[in-house]
Parts: sequence; structure tokens; C-alpha cells
Amino acid sequence: GSIYQIAELSVVAGGEILLHTQKCDEVTYIISGKGKIFSNDDEIEVTAGKVHYVKKGCQHSIIADKNSRLRYMCVGFVPNTENEVYARFSQNTKKIDSFVLDDTENIRTIIELIINEAYTMDARSFTMVNMFLSQVLILLERILFGENEKEKKQNTETSNYAVYHTLRYIDREFLNIKSVKSMAEQLCYSESYLSHLFKERVGISIKQYLQQKKI
Repeated sequence: GSIYQIAELSVVAGGEILLHTQKCDEVTYIISGKGKIFSNDDEIEVTAGKVHYVKKGCQHSIIADKNSRLRYMCVGFVPNTENEVYARFSQNTKKIDSFVLDDTENIRTIIELIINEAYTMDARSFTMVNMFLSQVLILLERILFGENEKEKKQNTETSNYAVYHTLRYIDREFLNIKSVKSMAEQLCYSESYLSHLFKERVGISIKQYLQQKKI
């Protein structure tokens, strides 16, 4: 990939990064404070530990809460589709203009390493930054699509099998299921991944299907 910008920034309470058109893909990590991020038609509240991704071409702005200074790190890049990691990330997010996730994979540490390399800027820094950014994109995919360690233990189950597995479990245990979250944990899937996949393949939510079974 080609690095467009690396920055560590702070927006004063009530301050704003004015609306602009993204000139590159960008990953932003919220260090502290709270505020709102606008990406096209999406308005999302952010706090420390949130990771935001926005695609090139989106209308984008950031507003700090009126009572809170907003500190964040960001890395802007132009994906290199000849690189396997960048190509896969671009393909998997081609219908997604932006998203905000909770950092469950220690992404902050890797972005801090990118910032440190930006300050160092020796002959190997460009290579190091691209290696770290590749790791960030892989971890974002893991969080976004539920590809965590528990799911890897499912021996690379297909998404169709994941839905079939869920249906069988509900049919067998519906009277004992307390919540979608507890069921997802029992089946070793992330709740968001399983809920999205089930709704897409079955046409109704897990909660609706579970209610129908109980009736």
C-alpha cells in the first residue's frame, strides 16, 4: 500500500475537523475523550478504544464533545491491490464505506508503533509501517467478520454450516436459551457475526426465529 498520512491529533472541546472529501482510506483510533464521527450519512458517537475506518471519496468530519477534548491517531493509505492483505480487505469491504468497532485485538499498540516509525523515519520505516498497517487491516477483518480464535477452532467452517449449526442448536435447546449472546458464545461465534449471517441466510433474526420456536 501507499501511505498517505500518519498523524496524532487532538481536537479541543467543541472543536471540529470540518467536512471534507476523503483523499485516501483512513483508520482512526480514539485515544481519549468523546465525540462524533460523520461519514457520508452515518453519524456515530465515539469514545476511547473505538476504531473508525472510512473509505476514499466519503464525506467525512469529526466533532469533539463540547465538554471533552478528543485525542486520536490516524493512518491514511491507498490500498495496493497487488498485495494479498490489501486486496482481501478491499474485496471484503467493497460494499462498506465506513464502520466503527471496539478494539478487541489490541490495535492501539500497532497504530502506536506506526506513529513511532513516523517519528523515526529511517531507511526501513516505510517497510515497517506497511507491515504494521497490514496487521491492522487483518485485525479489523477479524473483528468485523467475527474471525476470532474461537471461530478458528471450528476448522474453517463455511458460513452455510454456521447457520445450519445455529438452527440445529436452537431446535434442540430453544427452551434453555437465555439470550442470543449466550448462545453465540456457546457455539463459539461472535454475536454480531452470527446475527448478521443468520438474518442474511434465513431472512429473519435469530431472536425472531427463537420466539417462533417457543410459540
